Amino acid sequence: AMFAGMVTSMTTCADRLGLLGKLRIPTLVMVGENDANFLASSHAIANTIPTATLVELSGAGHNPQFEVPDRWFDLITGFLLADV
Repeated sequence: AMFAGMVTSMTTCADRLGLLGKLRIPTLVMVGENDANFLASSHAIANTIPTATLVELSGAGHNPQFEVPDRWFDLITGFLLADV
């Protein structure tokens, strides 16, 4: 039921990508290189946010936090601790 509701919502929801262009904070967009369903949208998000950094995690699909956990953790930690 949850997935059915999500699919309906995702296909009828208004596109708000343009609003992300207003962000002026450092933003990390991560996607697995093999996540075919989210590669294009991740690139679009990163290209819309002026301060975004896009990272495609090699060897990962939709769940890089489980598929390449050390690399994922290093990226998140490095991003969050930058300039601290």
